[in-house]
Amino acid sequence: GEAFYPVNNNNELFVLANRIDQYLGDKDFYEVPNDVLEVEKNKMKEIIKANYDDYKIIINDQEAVGSFAAYKFEDGTLLDSLALINGYNRNDIKEFVIKYVISSNYGYIYSYVYKHSKNDLELFKSLGFSIIAEDNEKYKLRLNNL
Repeated sequence: GEAFYPVNNNNELFVLANRIDQYLGDKDFYEVPNDVLEVEKNKMKEIIKANYDDYKIIINDQEAVGSFAAYKFEDGTLLDSLALINGYNRNDIKEFVIKYVISSNYGYIYSYVYKHSKNDLELFKSLGFSIIAEDNEKYKLRLNNL
């Protein structure tokens, strides 16, 4: 079964690696210039360190398989950085996390989905989220959980 584990300085590298994989998406490491990757890595590190309490590691059958964050955002809650490690990109685990965030937050719930992640977009839509904005890389989604 699935469970969540708090993030601390002993396991923050797992979350960072997960975030970098998510950021790269279908791109190869070599397609992203080193300086750009370094800037993104440092930004992610700072965000994770500043928000330990908001991040959770996803445990499935006693193995760390992914991570996510949920925190106050605009007029609601942002489900951020939901990413599973390679080989665990399973909709059932992501759905479990999304439903957990929905059940524990009242009001608007937001999330961002990279445009290359068609499966993720379909999953969020199937759970009631709709696209409210977009840029070149990602969609901004919102669910009215009132």
